[in-house]
Amino acid sequence: MLITELGYFALLTAFVLALLQVILPTIGVIRNQVAWQRLAPSLAWAQFAAMITSFGALIAGFYYNDVFIA
Repeated sequence: MLITELGYFALLTAFVLALLQVILPTIGVIRNQVAWQRLAPSLAWAQFAAMITSFGALIAGFYYNDVFIA
């Protein structure tokens, strides 16, 4: 079912966004670039949306008795 793959992709996207949320503002502080420091809230909201999508796909997979979710 495509829902499980969507959830997995959303979870990987959230992981990459979490890494970017740590790395980019830190580099912005080191180099004194305010624009990079201001990316943190936007990345946090994007990570939240990706996690909600992943959780929703997991719940939908359990609801529809998807056999690929063990």
